Amino acid sequence: MQFLASKINWLVKGEGGIAATLQTVFSRFFILAINLATGIITARVLGPEGRGEQAAIIFWPGLLASTFTLGLPLSIVYNFRRHPEKRSEMFGSALVLCSVLGLLASLTGYCLLPYILNQYSEQTIAFARIMVFVTISILLNLVLYGAYEGIQKFYMSNQALTLIAVMTLALLLLFSVSDNLNSYTSSIAYLVIHIPISVWLLISLWRTLKPKFKGILPSSKSLVSYGVRSYGIDLFNAVSDQINQALVVSALNPLEMGLFAISISFTNMLSIFRLSIVTVLLPKMAARSQKEVVEVTGLAARICAALTLGTGLLAIIVAPQLITFLYGADFIEAVILFRISVLEVLLTGVTLVLAQAFLSLNKPGIVTVLQATGLMAGIPLRLILIPAYGYVGAGVAILLSSIIRFVLIIACFPILLKCRVPNLLITKADIVYLAKNVFKTT
Repeated sequence: MQFLASKINWLVKGEGGIAATLQTVFSRFFILAINLATGIITARVLGPEGRGEQAAIIFWPGLLASTFTLGLPLSIVYNFRRHPEKRSEMFGSALVLCSVLGLLASLTGYCLLPYILNQYSEQTIAFARIMVFVTISILLNLVLYGAYEGIQKFYMSNQALTLIAVMTLALLLLFSVSDNLNSYTSSIAYLVIHIPISVWLLISLWRTLKPKFKGILPSSKSLVSYGVRSYGIDLFNAVSDQINQALVVSALNPLEMGLFAISISFTNMLSIFRLSIVTVLLPKMAARSQKEVVEVTGLAARICAALTLGTGLLAIIVAPQLITFLYGADFIEAVILFRISVLEVLLTGVTLVLAQAFLSLNKPGIVTVLQATGLMAGIPLRLILIPAYGYVGAGVAILLSSIIRFVLIIACFPILLKCRVPNLLITKADIVYLAKNVFKTT
């Protein structure tokens, strides 16, 4: 019983790399299940038109927050680890910068939405312009997540993300049972819930770090210096998703689009391992030497590859039955694209885990260039392959883009770091290490 209690406490609040990764994996799976439930509720109650209005309202705050980060979330993680003695000043500077950027993002959205949403009703546009100011809270949360990860309290950011999902579901159910669920109230459930979470995280972190606002210029320069170089990672991630959607939607017919959407949503579950490892890796490595960084990155990449490949192969075997059970026999053709997408998720996961080495060694510009190259290479590939091969061509284009990024990140180790590429095949020693750390009681 004592062993079980210690393991539960370790899993819930452990600050070690493996504990933090497992916390993130479990929370992401739980959030995925909650999001599935919220998606079903909104789709069934609102219908296609109402769901479209809701999507138009809730889409922009998240996109604006991602595009106006100026790299602050990654920068605060790196600088907290490299300069722990300056955390109070760094935190104060981050709050000031975040407030300015959040307000600027919100005002940008407020001014642009009437033109972007001109096909929607005046009431929807007016409501979306009000909701766009939640961008400030969403951006603040991204920075606060980074701050908690920078001080090794991963469980706080995981709890916050889980709470947002749970409270969103609770509000949707409340509106639904009271017969008040519509595109506006559902948007409130998705967006406004970020505000109390921001307040909770900020109060807790304020007590811990006691931010200082005097003489914040040097700290601001440090944050902006790293942030600007890593900013392209957030920006290109946001832009690439939108470009990918635009190219795919414009080239595929409704049937092919349905098959593509089902396949991608199915394979997104495999990305949880990569997302969890990446969340923990930078905060754990930012203060280490290059040799240690490369070694830990190699271990993390091998674990990511093994988990993704093992789960992916199992999914490939059961995919025909599972897709038929979940979505119906009409979607069975999505299995073809799903098998291609498994390889893409594997390569993308390993690439992004390896990229954490360069973020940890104060070389975020390399990762930014890598993301930009993948985006630029992917556009012509999609333009060529999608018209010729439909939804399968879309999957192949995404895969080829991932192969290019994988080859480039591999080449960066000997060329830029002057070291060997980490071994990517899991070893017996890795398994022993994992077993030792998972099952130890301290």
